[in-house]
Amino acid sequence: MKKQNEVIDNLIETLKDGQEGFKQAAESVRNPALKTLFSDYSQQRSRFATALQGEALRLGETKPDQSQIGDNRRR
Repeated sequence: MKKQNEVIDNLIETLKDGQEGFKQAAESVRNPALKTLFSDYSQQRSRFATALQGEALRLGETKPDQSQIGDNRRR
């Protein structure tokens, strides 16, 4: 179960990083179609992360520390 929780936590972290990356991309481009596309991808990653967090809680995992989400990827 510990390995499963670790995998879920890593996926959540990856999704949060992707969410922020697509958000920054949407804010940086001028092309309206790309802005919309990147914004949609950011929102999608947020929904996926939320769903996985719900599954982690359902499986008995404690909620991950939000301050650490994404820290490892940005280093």
